Amino acid sequence: MASGPTELLIDEERFLLTVEVLLANIPSLVSDLSSAKYALLSFSDKFRNEVRQKSSLIPAVSDAYREFLEMRGSLQEEQRKLNELETQLVRSSPPNFLSVEEVHFEDTGGALLADEPRRSDGADAQEESLIEENLLKPHAASAGSTVSTAEGLVNIYETQKNSTLSDDASQTALVLSADDIKRVRESESLLEEEREKLACLARETNVLEDQLELDRSRCEEMSEHVHSIRRNYLAVLAELTAVESERRQYATLREEWEGRKGIYSEARRDMEEIFVRCRHEELAIISVVLEGVHEHVISIERELNEKKRSQEVELAVYQIAYKEQQAVVDELRDAVSYLQRHQWELELMAKRQEIEKYKRKSIRRLLMASLSASLNTGEALTQELREEYIKEAKEDHRAVSFVSARIGALEARRGVLAAELLRISSTEKDTTRVNCALRRIREILMDEITIDESMLQNEDELTPWYNRELLPPHS
Repeated sequence: MASGPTELLIDEERFLLTVEVLLANIPSLVSDLSSAKYALLSFSDKFRNEVRQKSSLIPAVSDAYREFLEMRGSLQEEQRKLNELETQLVRSSPPNFLSVEEVHFEDTGGALLADEPRRSDGADAQEESLIEENLLKPHAASAGSTVSTAEGLVNIYETQKNSTLSDDASQTALVLSADDIKRVRESESLLEEEREKLACLARETNVLEDQLELDRSRCEEMSEHVHSIRRNYLAVLAELTAVESERRQYATLREEWEGRKGIYSEARRDMEEIFVRCRHEELAIISVVLEGVHEHVISIERELNEKKRSQEVELAVYQIAYKEQQAVVDELRDAVSYLQRHQWELELMAKRQEIEKYKRKSIRRLLMASLSASLNTGEALTQELREEYIKEAKEDHRAVSFVSARIGALEARRGVLAAELLRISSTEKDTTRVNCALRRIREILMDEITIDESMLQNEDELTPWYNRELLPPHS
């Protein structure tokens, strides 16, 4: 009896404990939500600042790009002018300086003079290709102005060198003395050395610029790596703060659990004491109720025994009445059998009389025929005699039909009484069923037997006796 309230109390205690833990954790949850809100707001502020900076940088970038396009156009124009000046410079190259010894070999150098135009043609073609390369190079290398300038200088020097070698035939030849030609040759050698140094410097500059690009890419990779490490650090820091908050919550829950545990143990002891008192009070109440129920059951049994004795007396009376009715029914059955036999004898006598009358009528018919009487008159007389006989048969048969109908009603009533008595066994303990059966038997015995007159006037019951077969009556 006490298991149900105990389970309800335990469920209520668990629910209250859960609610209190949730209420205790609400401040920490609110602080976590506020920190998350501040972080989200700071992130949104940073994002808005970045968007604002980028939106402010867009016009500057567009202006810088426009300036870059203008500078590229001006650079192309200057490059074109420079190429034209280089072409003019190449065409206005200094004359070819020759010594006296070289002049003496002009006659023997016919083949050389014949090859000079071809060399000059090749030099012109090379010069044109170099000019085209210098025109295209600013479009291809717009990122490194120093490299393009150095390469342009190297190309100029190479062009001048090639043009110097290829324009020997077209240049004017000047004959100098040995000292002058020596100084010219020294200056040319110095010029070649300077050109080589300039080419080396250009190559080193190119290498340094390539190294600078590599260092820039590595710097970008390192910055990306640092950003990824910072993101990982922030994620780990967030997880660490979450773990610390969970630890604080766990410590708070543990302290609360210790307090709740003491309260629960005290409440459990109090509940056990209350349950013991309730059980004692319930046992006392149940014992009092059981005593009252026992007395009530004894009184009901006493009343049932009295009703049983009275009903047994009534049943004996009804059985005696049933036996009397059975005797009356037997007497009526004997009377009916006697009347049926008497009716059969009467019908047999009537049949014999009919046969005799028929014989007399046939004799009469013969006499009438012999006396020239018509057949129609004889049939009319026979019909009148038959109707008179039918009336007599109806009057005699009416009493017999009434008695047989009454006997049938008594037989039906006897069957109903037998069925009611069979329903009640000798060991029946249900007083309600016994009372109902006795009431129905009393009503059946008190009802009067009524015979409907329409049943006696039915055509099947009034069938003429001369149309039936004469059968002996059933006993």
